[in-house]
Amino acid sequence: MRSALRRSRVQLISAMLLIGALALVGCSNPSDQQRIEELEEQVAELQATQGNTSTENQQSSQNKQDAAQDSSTTDTSQQASSDDLADFEARISELETTCQNTTASGDYEADYQTYLDIQSQLDALDREIDAFENAREREARDGTITREEFREIDRETDRLEDRLDHAEETLEYNLRIDD
Repeated sequence: MRSALRRSRVQLISAMLLIGALALVGCSNPSDQQRIEELEEQVAELQATQGNTSTENQQSSQNKQDAAQDSSTTDTSQQASSDDLADFEARISELETTCQNTTASGDYEADYQTYLDIQSQLDALDREIDAFENAREREARDGTITREEFREIDRETDRLEDRLDHAEETLEYNLRIDD
């Protein structure tokens, strides 16, 4: 009798587990499968990107060898850097003038919109300067420019970013916006 009770308990537990498992399997929805497919596509893209990166690293090694053979590349790069820095300098000067000449109109909504418009220009220029600096850092790592040239560019871009920060503070002060 005990053995019959144990057997029926085991059968009952097994049946409940089977029903529970079937219920859970039936609960998956198509969006889960779609999400799995999307993740698999992303993994494939990342693997392809990783393959491209190793190809780029090989090209970078070749570029290092070419740079060592051709010292005129540094001169060209340095001239391009100077031109870019001069362009950034001129654009910052324009934005500084704009920020200094901007005054509060008394209409908070209009002033805030003016702030957002000018702020977006300041942010865009800041991102450009960051990208420029990152590119020069890659060139320094690749040996295209010297570390000293990069340090000089880094100091100059820091100075330009400080000017952008000051222009933003001036804008906030003139428009009476506390951001």
